[in-house]
Amino acid sequence: MNAAALFGKHVWIDTIELIRLPMYSVSTMVFPTLLYLLFGLPYGHSETASRLIMSSFCAYAVIGVTLFQFGVGIATDRNSPWEQYLRVLPVNALTRLGAQITAALFFAAASVGTVVAAAAIFSHAAPNAELLVRLVPVLLLGSIPFALLGISIGYWAGRRSALPIANLIYLPMALGGGLWMPPEALPRAIALLSPYLPSRHYGEIAWAVARGDATPAHSWLWLLGYALVFGCTAVLGYRRDESRNYR
Repeated sequence: MNAAALFGKHVWIDTIELIRLPMYSVSTMVFPTLLYLLFGLPYGHSETASRLIMSSFCAYAVIGVTLFQFGVGIATDRNSPWEQYLRVLPVNALTRLGAQITAALFFAAASVGTVVAAAAIFSHAAPNAELLVRLVPVLLLGSIPFALLGISIGYWAGRRSALPIANLIYLPMALGGGLWMPPEALPRAIALLSPYLPSRHYGEIAWAVARGDATPAHSWLWLLGYALVFGCTAVLGYRRDESRNYR
């Protein structure tokens, strides 16, 4: 089997495994939409405001998918018999991690779709094809640092501690990044920290798309820097786990 076919098989397996876990597949797609309807929708008094709020909750949804699939999923499966079997097969780590990221992007796109559908039905956002063609690729590309952060959690945290650690990172990062409320409305202490958070720069590129502006280059540079840092911690965590269990 060639490399492309092997990669495709792993993507298929990872996707089917997640679909068979209703607690994961339903919650990742429904929970952000419910939060949007409860806390975001009432503040969308104009088309521009509605689009900004919609893009914020789309970003929030994607971060949740990446953190919980990798952070909790990897930590839970790390010592399972199936994982131990896969680790001794002649498949390199890049193929497996690439397949996991691809499966995560599928659920991230689905989660974005549910938020967009709710916005189209209940708000003034009126998302059109042009907006979605710009927004979805930007959100998926910008999610790479969060996927690497999730992988880091998965390989450094224990099976029982991964979920609370992911929550302790996810919720404050969403608040501090201005995904739940406008950055100018944040409390002073949080507002001082906000410009240095990856979620803030992720929000900035999503908001720029919602306004029809060019995405800010400095936010992409911040996300690239975080991707390099989290990528290093993910590789170190993978090698640590490999040296402990497979050598």
